[in-house]
Amino acid sequence: MIDHYEFISTKARGDYLLFLSDDDGLIDEGLRYMAEVINTAPNTPEIIVWQRAGYGWPDLEGHPNCEYLAFRLRSGKTFEVKSSLVIDALCSFDTAPNIHFVGPKITNCAISRTAFARPMQRTGRFFLPPYPDYSALCQLLSTHPSYTLIDQPLYICGSSVAANSAIHTGRKKKITEYNSLFSPEEIALDEVRYPMEFLTNSAICATYLKFQSLYPDTFTAKVNWRNYLAALYAELAYHEHFEDTAAEMEQLRTFMRQETGDDKFFDSLRNAGKGSNRRAATMYQLRKLAATNTTTRLMASTTMRLLGMKYSDARQFSHVKDIVTAASLVTRELTRIGRLMTALPAEPLDHPEQLALLA
Repeated sequence: MIDHYEFISTKARGDYLLFLSDDDGLIDEGLRYMAEVINTAPNTPEIIVWQRAGYGWPDLEGHPNCEYLAFRLRSGKTFEVKSSLVIDALCSFDTAPNIHFVGPKITNCAISRTAFARPMQRTGRFFLPPYPDYSALCQLLSTHPSYTLIDQPLYICGSSVAANSAIHTGRKKKITEYNSLFSPEEIALDEVRYPMEFLTNSAICATYLKFQSLYPDTFTAKVNWRNYLAALYAELAYHEHFEDTAAEMEQLRTFMRQETGDDKFFDSLRNAGKGSNRRAATMYQLRKLAATNTTTRLMASTTMRLLGMKYSDARQFSHVKDIVTAASLVTRELTRIGRLMTALPAEPLDHPEQLALLA
């Protein structure tokens, strides 16, 4: 994947690079709107990021996300995001806001040729192992003080059985095969205080530690190890729905005991997780209930909001047969409220509270 990305970046001829995976999509008016943001900005932006919708492909048969489209309409504003805020939030491993969704992770951004070339002066290549989306995120944050964020879903992140995004389908096999492409030094889990081979948060943590050494002047945030362990637990608790994770849970319990001195931290997450599992099961049933006709979709959406499961601007559609249909549905909803007419001037975003709201 990394060599492929590096190769195709040398073949593109435009002023901006935009990577789109084969299970992902852009909304019908997405490229035009991005171009308008670029052309109307006082200073030509080097990095443009946008929010996403999520779509589960039909091959996820039996999974609640199968043929399911979900997204938030969001504010519709454009922001100039301070990169150091994102670096701090990433390394804190706070599981509440999905900070990485609002950072430049390749498939959700357009990168100018200047921005793409700048990191190579230090690292020799743009994409570094193990995960190209996270190494790109860290490269761009480390070399740019800010970036432009369009706070509405112009991109659809698809999930299919064949993709890493559906990591729950054959998790260990996928990770083993992928990691076999690299040397242990390139994966660098030895640098992680509490490494777990088959959890992506460990590889992500290794990436952050790598960039602390590559860019000590800008990638200055330190890993919050307690939050990192909690993120491992949240990831493993998700996989419990699909496979036996007992051995990994015991390993994680041991790590938490080493960090805190007892089992209270692990037990508190375990007890809190019981309620979360019931909540997740209810949400999955509501997703199955929701259909593409207006009445049942609004009923399901209202119920989810009353249960505190969704934001007021959330949209959910079941039985969406392909990503082209998904793109049309997102376009329709944004057009209906006038979001794709004129790009708004960028507002500065330089406080952690603002960033958490966007994520």
